[in-house]
This record gives sequence, C-alpha cells and structure tokens, in this order.
Amino acid sequence: MFVMETAEERVAAGAEWLDAAKPEWPTLVNRETLDLASCGNCILGQVFAEEAEAQGYGDGYTMHLDIIGWDHLGIVADRGFAGVNPEDYVLLHTAWLAELNRRG
Repeated sequence: MFVMETAEERVAAGAEWLDAAKPEWPTLVNRETLDLASCGNCILGQVFAEEAEAQGYGDGYTMHLDIIGWDHLGIVADRGFAGVNPEDYVLLHTAWLAELNRRG
C-alpha cells in the first residue's frame, strides 16, 4: 500500500513536501495538541489552519482533501499525514515529534 514502509520514511516525505509548500511549517505545529487522528490538530490541520479558515474550511486537512484532491489512503498516508490503523497513528505521531525536535 505504501511507497515508503516505515513511519519515519513517510514523515520524511511529508516534511520534504511541507518544506517546499510552506517552509515555516515547523513553527506552526503545536506539539502539545498534535493529534494525527484529529483533522484540526493533525500536521496539515495546524499548518494550513489560516488558509483553511480563509477559504471556509474547518481545517487544513479537509481543505487539502477537497481542493487538492488527495486520496486519504494514498498520498496523504504515504506522506505520513494520516494513519491507517491505531498502531500506525502512534508510530506516525512519534515520528512527527522526532522530526519537529530534530528541526528545533
């Protein structure tokens, strides 16, 4: 299903995409409220909250699904923005925190 197999690889791909799309993204993520199972508190939900609100969306995750047309279990999961089961969400959460910590 995934192009990359580990949570770390998937998060690295997502971080690379975010670096190009919105370089300041690490400063927009609140580590205390980060919850990948929440559309508003996941990585995309937090990073793109302002744009989503301006366009009438409740959160950045939904905005990306609707506007960009990402397949939930395709590109979004491959980039570590969503899990496919509870264990996957735990692994991704840990990997995103590690990525954020690595960046300061």
